[in-house]
Amino acid sequence: MVEEKPKDLLLELLQQNLAATLELREDIKRVRRYMMWRTVWSIIWIIMVIAPALWAALYLPTIMKDYENYFKILGMVIA
Repeated sequence: MVEEKPKDLLLELLQQNLAATLELREDIKRVRRYMMWRTVWSIIWIIMVIAPALWAALYLPTIMKDYENYFKILGMVIA
């Protein structure tokens, strides 16, 4: 068995480390991209849920007051 020189062993270890680091960087890029799109879609979903509820809370009482007279004319009772 031939022993490798410490310099050659160190060079080989550095090359393996570089390959592993590059592989990890690619994985991290994919994870960050996924997290970004997940955040964007979460914000869009929240807006789609909260916006109609907020609109209803602000404008529905005034709209219902407008129709109150119609209900009175038709003989319907509003609580």
